[in-house]
Amino acid sequence: MFPRSWTKRQRLVRGLNLVLFIMAATIGLAEAALYWLDPLGITDLYLDQARIVTIANAEGYTLAPGQHELRRWSFTIDESGNRVMPVSNGDCRIVFIGDSVTFGAGVNDEEPFPYLFALDHPDIAFVNASKIAYNIANVTASMENHPADGYIYFISDNDDGLPWARPESDWGKPRELPAERCALCYHFNAFFQPRPPVVVDRDAFWDALAGLAVRDDVLMAAMGSLLGDSISARYSSIPLIPRWSYDQQISWFDGHPNAAGHVYLLSALQDRMTDFITKRCGE
Repeated sequence: MFPRSWTKRQRLVRGLNLVLFIMAATIGLAEAALYWLDPLGITDLYLDQARIVTIANAEGYTLAPGQHELRRWSFTIDESGNRVMPVSNGDCRIVFIGDSVTFGAGVNDEEPFPYLFALDHPDIAFVNASKIAYNIANVTASMENHPADGYIYFISDNDDGLPWARPESDWGKPRELPAERCALCYHFNAFFQPRPPVVVDRDAFWDALAGLAVRDDVLMAAMGSLLGDSISARYSSIPLIPRWSYDQQISWFDGHPNAAGHVYLLSALQDRMTDFITKRCGE
């Protein structure tokens, strides 16, 4: 491997350099593979999403208007800070409220289940006011900012967390974005670092849910999860929708529904949503 004329010291130094080069090349290739091939989808929603400027407001936050191009997906925000929906001149207004699932995190504008449902009802004005990381506190505040004839709320498994909120002094200002990190860092943290405890406010959640459950202008359904099971046990009127399968989510790690997952949600919710808008809009 080394010329016979080299001293033991030269061989040791060159061998060490070779080892360091191989290690650096391996790390570089792994970083490139994880970032560009991204088998777990982490950089889709973490590295990419971290570049999107958000603006604090009363309900929690809103997204900057315009089209946001990410590596594997894109989304468009209208002038009201909501994700675009099919254009309609209808008088009846139905607002989808919720978190990242209803928003359609990880899929393009035409793929979330609210958009797919709206396509079949062009005479109704639909709004998708859902936001990534929203929970029931943000949702109820969002309803006050979006007067409508009816609301459709798909409850996810993190909707009992503390509200995504900022003090009033921050309203209207750009959000301070987190520093970008390497893809290897995200994968390491995802699998080997202990997760921080999830802070929840269950009492506030149940109080807010009780307030929504008595309203005839709100249609609710819950995702199959521990929280969903608790909701179903307390409120038989709120249907439990089994969680989409692994082949219907963005990646092995990221559990958000992909395009096929949103088709599944549409199928699971379509009859209930159709009955609801018929009652609310007289369609």
